[in-house]
Amino acid sequence: MTPTFFPEANKPFGPPVGMDESQVQTVHAYIGETTHGNLDGCIFVVTAWQPDAEELRQLMLGNPVFLTCIGGLFPHFITTNFKNASSIA
Repeated sequence: MTPTFFPEANKPFGPPVGMDESQVQTVHAYIGETTHGNLDGCIFVVTAWQPDAEELRQLMLGNPVFLTCIGGLFPHFITTNFKNASSIA
């Protein structure tokens, strides 16, 4: 899947020092803070990923999407879209 820009994105995460766009693609993200509820004040980051035709085919066949996080801790996450994101922010 390819990281995809979306209108609400407010922070680009570029390649780390010593690397360039030919090695690591910039990922656009929305960084926000929850404003109510038991998660009040928590920072969250949202990214968007666009599947290509083959990835869509694999998904339609029931194959999973894997998320790998480097650093030892698996982040808390939800799936959403910006039409219902206001319910968590």
